[in-house]
Amino acid sequence: RLVVRYERHLHIYYAFCLLAIILWTINRILK
Repeated sequence: RLVVRYERHLHIYYAFCLLAIILWTINRILK
């Protein structure tokens, strides 16, 4: 049960990091 909650949080954290990398890359391309 604890593992399920951990995996869910890990999935959200991974999606957040991926979004941050995409935004950072777009910023570098525009500038």
